[in-house]
Amino acid sequence: MAEGTLIQNHLDELNKIIMDLKAMDVKIDDEDQALILLCSLPSSYGNFVETMLYGRDTVTMEDVKASLNSRELKNKMSENSTESRIEALMVQGKGKETESSSGGGKSRSRRNARKGKCNYCHKEGHWKVDCPLIKENERSNNADASANIAREDEFEFAL
Repeated sequence: MAEGTLIQNHLDELNKIIMDLKAMDVKIDDEDQALILLCSLPSSYGNFVETMLYGRDTVTMEDVKASLNSRELKNKMSENSTESRIEALMVQGKGKETESSSGGGKSRSRRNARKGKCNYCHKEGHWKVDCPLIKENERSNNADASANIAREDEFEFAL
């Protein structure tokens, strides 16, 4: 079997050969068919072959076929999952066009991030982190705290 060939195509080809041999009155046992199938797999199936043979006295063609089909289905599912992630990234990245094509320089997403509605003062144009009212309150609280400390110090000296 060539690398990248679908398992179903390989199984069909093997079944044709077995049917031709039966037509010529050559009988191949089920275990021999399973071993022929395992030996005909490419080197990328090395671990699979070892797993199928490890600790077994006998191997059936049905077991090997079922395991191969299961492995191929799992690979298809993981490929579809990877393709979905790639498509999601492409869709996500599509909306983030840069202004360099229109002469700006910063991305639109960064420019729009600066414009928003503050959750503190409810005004447009800034976020809560940049709210001037919060900064003003912090400055006045710091000034009051230092004034209180000064008063306490004066009070202690008066005693």
